[in-house]
Amino acid sequence: MPRIKEEEIYNIFLRKIKGKSSSTVKDASVTINFRPEDIHSFDSPDMILWLEVNFKIFGENFTVKVPIPVEAEETGISNAREDLDKFIERERYILELPMIVVGGHGFDYKLVEGKKLPVTFKVREIPERILRLPK
Repeated sequence: MPRIKEEEIYNIFLRKIKGKSSSTVKDASVTINFRPEDIHSFDSPDMILWLEVNFKIFGENFTVKVPIPVEAEETGISNAREDLDKFIERERYILELPMIVVGGHGFDYKLVEGKKLPVTFKVREIPERILRLPK
């Protein structure tokens, strides 16, 4: 099997995954954006695939940002765990969730940082050959 090159995997994500699409769900407008970020030269894992969901309800804009770690690992899942552990420990790529408060005083905003949230990672391996198949 040829060596899996991080730059090649990143370029495939740019060509096949990167992009955004908008829609409406009843009275809400929604935009979903997939944004790959190559970090292999200075951090772990090799790449972050940002899933960004922007939605507008009741005239207010909300954003959900989810950093999905991506590791190019020839040996598969067995050796990717170390990179996942580094991703978790370093806390550089933060999950961003909105909270909606329905109140009586009008529009207000407050940023609450540094809270911990339990997470389960469902690690899935995709064969490298699948990424290279012509569409």
